[in-house]
Amino acid sequence: AYQTADFLQYNLTSADIPPEIPIKMTTDFFKFFVPALHKAYPDMDLTLWIQTDQPVTFDINRAGVSGRADGTITWLVHVNGTLVPAFTLSAQLDLCVNISVHLGSQSELYLDIITVEPHIQLLDSNIGNFSILPLQTFIKFSRALIVPFINQLVKNGIPLPAFEDITFSGFDFDLENGYIQIHTDVKYIPDRLSTNAPEIYTLFDGDTFTCKIDDDNNTMINSVEEVGVFFQ
Repeated sequence: AYQTADFLQYNLTSADIPPEIPIKMTTDFFKFFVPALHKAYPDMDLTLWIQTDQPVTFDINRAGVSGRADGTITWLVHVNGTLVPAFTLSAQLDLCVNISVHLGSQSELYLDIITVEPHIQLLDSNIGNFSILPLQTFIKFSRALIVPFINQLVKNGIPLPAFEDITFSGFDFDLENGYIQIHTDVKYIPDRLSTNAPEIYTLFDGDTFTCKIDDDNNTMINSVEEVGVFFQ
C-alpha cells in the first residue's frame, strides 16, 4: 500500500536537514566521501531522489518483525537552476519494524521503524567509476539519523477496511511464523457515531521488542551529539 501510494518516493534537499544536524546537502560536504563528485561539481547544492523500485517485503516470526526495502538513490547536482544527475546508487535497507493499529472514525495500520541496516552499490555514474566504501561508512555511521527520516516518509497510515455499523476494540497481537494473529472484539452498533479519540494498539511495547539485523561492524551513531563528534 505504501508503494502504490508513492509514499516511498522522496526528494531529499537541504530543507529536510534539521539545523542541529551537521550534515550539509552540498558537494563540498561530501568531498571526503565522494571525491569524484566534488571534483566534477565543486561547492554545489545537492538533491537526492530516493525511491523504492518494488514493494517492501516483511518477514514475520515469533522473534519479531523485519523488513527489506530495495530501491535507488540518485544524486542530483544543482547546476544553473537545473538538476543534473551525477550518479545513482542501488540501495537495500534491512529494517526492524514495530506495528500499531489506530481504531477510530478511520482505522489505520502504522509502521514504526526501530533500526535499519543500509547497503549500497554504485549502479550508474556520470562522474566516472569510484569507490563507494567511504560513502558506505558514512551512511552506516549515520543510521540513527536515517530512522526518523524513514518514519517521516511512512507517517501516513494504511487505511483498514471499514464495515458499516461494525466497530473493533481490544486488539491483541500474537506473532506466528509468517503472519500476525490479531484478536479483537467485534461490536455491531446500528447508526453508530464516529469518535475523534482513536484507540491505539501496538505490537511491541518498551522492552518487549526483539528484532535482530546482521551488522558487519556494529558501528552506529546514536544521537545528534555523536554525529557532531564524528564530523569534527
